[in-house]
Amino acid sequence: MIDYQEFLKKIRSLLNQVQKEKWSKELLPYQGKIIEGEIREIHDDYCLVNLLGGKAVGYWKKSEWLPKEKLWKGRQLRFFLSEVKEDADYPLILARKNNFFLQKLFALEVPEIAEGRVVIRDVLRDPGILSKVAVESKENSSIDPVRACVGKNGLRINNIINSLNREKISLVYWSENTEQLIINILSPAKIISLIKKKDHWLVIVPQSEMSLILAHGGSVVKLISEYLKQKIHIKSLEPKKKI
Repeated sequence: MIDYQEFLKKIRSLLNQVQKEKWSKELLPYQGKIIEGEIREIHDDYCLVNLLGGKAVGYWKKSEWLPKEKLWKGRQLRFFLSEVKEDADYPLILARKNNFFLQKLFALEVPEIAEGRVVIRDVLRDPGILSKVAVESKENSSIDPVRACVGKNGLRINNIINSLNREKISLVYWSENTEQLIINILSPAKIISLIKKKDHWLVIVPQSEMSLILAHGGSVVKLISEYLKQKIHIKSLEPKKKI
């Protein structure tokens, strides 16, 4: 006698496997790229996201959610398709914290980056909070890389910020000189002096600039320290009293 329940279970399993293989094959060209999606289900540790107009389903784990990101069914978001797995319940792995996501957004919004005339040299990022993006133009180029990324009336950079849940993004000029790069990253804070010590950098700033330097819980200083693999010490200089 045929066990119809077991038979149907096997048929469903086979159909699911066929569907997953189809997703993997169709979505493989999208791996490493930006893809539009709509939140279908919200769970404690992950979300399921409709892709390609509902033709496929992506898996977006909680560790890739941006801080304070409001989620609701039907919300449209941009994602980075970080991986296409061949053997998984949900083979399409989505990300938003990934630094490649940020760089791909710039390539979408800034033609000069897509064309290779402007280059992102490094990204210092606290996902969902702030990013410092170091850019430069190709040799012999008259393009101002920061202005190109900002766009007319800030249109380009605002499109990127909106895609990242209003993450604060600052563009800085890249420099091969470490001292100058630190100064650029700490901008717009004014630096009195920058001194290289044996095991750390000492940054001296006016007392009035301390709140700016230590904004967002000192995230920028922490990011520079992690980037250079050296500690950054900040010291304020009291203004001279008038006699």
